[in-house]
Amino acid sequence: MSADRRTDFNITRLLFLILVFVSVLILAKLDSKYFELFFTAALVSYLIFILSVYTGSLRWYGTVFLFVFFASFQFVAILVPTFFDIMPHHRFFENDSVAEHYFIYYMFIFLSGYALLLVAYGFGKKIKVPNYSLKCTSIPMVLCYLPFSIAIFSFYKIFSAGGGIVNTVLNMGSVNSLLADIGIYGSLSKVGFTTCCMLMLVRSYRSCMFVFVVLTILNAAMGERGAILFSGLIPLLVTYRLSHGKIAGKYIGMGLFFFLLFYLILGAYRGANISESKSQDLTAETVINVLNKTEHHISAAATIQLADKGSYYYGKTLMNVLYVPVPRSIWNEKPVVAESVIIGMELKGTSSTVGSGLPPGVFAYGYIQFGLLGVIFTALLSGLIAGVAEKYFLTVLTMPNILLYSQCQALFIHFLSTEVQVKFLVSFLTISIVILLSMAWQLFKNGLRN
Repeated sequence: MSADRRTDFNITRLLFLILVFVSVLILAKLDSKYFELFFTAALVSYLIFILSVYTGSLRWYGTVFLFVFFASFQFVAILVPTFFDIMPHHRFFENDSVAEHYFIYYMFIFLSGYALLLVAYGFGKKIKVPNYSLKCTSIPMVLCYLPFSIAIFSFYKIFSAGGGIVNTVLNMGSVNSLLADIGIYGSLSKVGFTTCCMLMLVRSYRSCMFVFVVLTILNAAMGERGAILFSGLIPLLVTYRLSHGKIAGKYIGMGLFFFLLFYLILGAYRGANISESKSQDLTAETVINVLNKTEHHISAAATIQLADKGSYYYGKTLMNVLYVPVPRSIWNEKPVVAESVIIGMELKGTSSTVGSGLPPGVFAYGYIQFGLLGVIFTALLSGLIAGVAEKYFLTVLTMPNILLYSQCQALFIHFLSTEVQVKFLVSFLTISIVILLSMAWQLFKNGLRN
């Protein structure tokens, strides 16, 4: 048996075993109060896994993997409570029946959108891409530290506004309120991790780890765990994979295990609102309390309900990135540009932007634009962009491309999001400045030699 046929056989056997396991779970819950919700979540999860395996989209450094990996937490947050005959946590719905209806509706929208996305993704990877990139083979050390310097200055401004680093740490819960006034520094503080990737490329490993540790501590002081993962650790791993070769699967597996453990423990002791008088054992109730803090499916389903009540956007938020460069000090009536805040304000019925961010997700964001047609359009465009980007960046492996791809790997699917567009532009401008200065320095050195 050839290696390819053996691989296909092993994958088919794995999918069959998973199907048997899922079927046993479904049969065991036939008399469950929330059987329909449990059955839908189990079926959709299995179909998404099949689609991911057979389309080759589970390559961890590809453009789709992180999207589907973190989306899986939404389905787990529905599966686990319903398995124990508990209605999953929800808000923004009148009652459990309405919540159950929109959870099921959202899961089928996700499945349909994901299938269309993968079709466009596969088509995008077949498009012939130009074999062109900026010719930069080295970055001077002083320029490597430019993003880090920008981040340090941003942290200085943030901690100064918060009354010092100690006071900021003690009032970690009010960081969102603080960043509402100096939000630009919150965005710039994340570019510092780009220095880690640059130092990795020039093989200055000790400096790379030193900068990573410093930035991790500073971000943790603000409670920015997401920034450490998505702006720091994942881009660094991607940079290593593309520049140095494969990372052993066991190390990736260990990393995922410790991340999940960190997520559960931190959620249990900091985010699940468990009082000191209660047991802190990792019981089913504790796990469900932790999963209740996974709310992306809630905000997505609530966004769909919002659209069904007549609050379609008809594309008016898709061009909000044009307003971003204009300071609010100049334009007092500047509209809110972040779609998560716009939707969050509507769902919460508030006019305050502080703490109102509720990300709708790719497909619910498409739905609130143009209904099901919006889902189709969003899925096809996002998949096409992700496929073409992956084909180009993983084919033309130059230093500038590795840097840009490592920072934007998870952003391509969300390209219609204003917040993602801003992140992309910040990363692109930062890397472009460093690369162009490096090229100019190299030309200057060559001129001196001649």
